[in-house]
Amino acid sequence: MVTCLLLEENGALPDELIDVMKDDEWVPLRGRSAFVLKWPSATENDPAVLRDVTDKLLKVKLALKGMGMQHRFSTMEVRNEDRIKMKVCLVGDKAVGKSSLIRRYVLDQFGDEYLKTMGSKVSKRTLVLEHPRDGREIRVDMTVWDIMGNKGLADLLMSSYVHGAQGIIAVCDVTRKSTLEGLDGWINDGLEVAGDVPIHVLVNKADQHDDFDFSRDDVMGTTNAGSNVTFTSARTGDNVEAAFRDLAMSILSTYEEKDIVEKVTA
Repeated sequence: MVTCLLLEENGALPDELIDVMKDDEWVPLRGRSAFVLKWPSATENDPAVLRDVTDKLLKVKLALKGMGMQHRFSTMEVRNEDRIKMKVCLVGDKAVGKSSLIRRYVLDQFGDEYLKTMGSKVSKRTLVLEHPRDGREIRVDMTVWDIMGNKGLADLLMSSYVHGAQGIIAVCDVTRKSTLEGLDGWINDGLEVAGDVPIHVLVNKADQHDDFDFSRDDVMGTTNAGSNVTFTSARTGDNVEAAFRDLAMSILSTYEEKDIVEKVTA
């Protein structure tokens, strides 16, 4: 069971109240005026636990009433879905190593010659993640789409291939600064189609230390992906597994937040 608090007017809660709610295990939902409180599994059979949860709800309710903020609570049972599907798209200029990263991640292999992808290529991998909220195992069927690197033609195909994606990996080549400078264009085009989904930037060919053309600071100052930046090497496999896994965890967190809000506002 979870209880979702929805604020029905614009405005932010005072930091002091948010701090108290976090201490009481309320979890803010990203991008919404909403908070979730998960009920302990023993609630129904343990009066002390039920009283504790009730006290937490009452504390917030009285605080909101005193602030004059319109709100409502919705309590529901969240389905323990242990298998989900994810669509992830790779974008970026040609020859940055998108196909090689996918090959390394899916097959743990590397080819010295880049695959010349026409349109897109779809690969699949299944992985098991630990749920960020309750620790249960979630089996993820991930389809990884390789978008061709010719920007002009890719623009025509973007809507078809990025539509329905839950996450985007934007790839640049650390030996060519021009691939970094064009990355925001790829990211913005992807977000325009996919909506507000997690973005992770992979700076590939990080094993070629003598040929670096830009630094991490350059990446942070150029892209709009925030702190989700990883230096990878498809050749050696460094950080490739972790990068895809981190994106999957970001998607999983977003997945449940959207699911809860949709259910309680239906």
